[in-house]
Amino acid sequence: MPTNYWITTHWPVPEVETAFGRHVYVKERHVTVPKSDDVVFVRESVRVKGKLSPTVDRCHLGLRRPTVIPRGYGGIIGRMTVGGGHRPIAAHDVVYEYDDLHAWSIIECHGFERLQLPLPELMAAIGQPGTTSTRFLHLWHVPDKHVPTLLRAVEAVTGR
Repeated sequence: MPTNYWITTHWPVPEVETAFGRHVYVKERHVTVPKSDDVVFVRESVRVKGKLSPTVDRCHLGLRRPTVIPRGYGGIIGRMTVGGGHRPIAAHDVVYEYDDLHAWSIIECHGFERLQLPLPELMAAIGQPGTTSTRFLHLWHVPDKHVPTLLRAVEAVTGR
């Protein structure tokens, strides 16, 4: 079965956060979602709900701790592989409450590898003008015709 490539958008988390696991986060409205062994590139938004450094609650094991969220990168910050199915967010997950946490669930991923591909290079690699809104990248299946250029752009910044 061929590998499918996806781009998902995460809001920024503090750089010192070591327990936060990167996964695909979905709401019930998502009909098409990544499957096991698909590759997902994580794009980090610059702002959270229009704010550059909001305070949100970090939630873990029933505890909520207000946390200042940094300004995000804007482009791709890493890649990971889908490893599991769709499940509810559990108490052992480290998540950030951005307003509607109860509406989200997780598709588990593994092997998160940090990389940085700036937004202009990302948009060019997927055939989008630089003026295109990034909203469609919340969870986007990369069309086969754009996969080679996206992988070349990633290879150019990672060396592999």
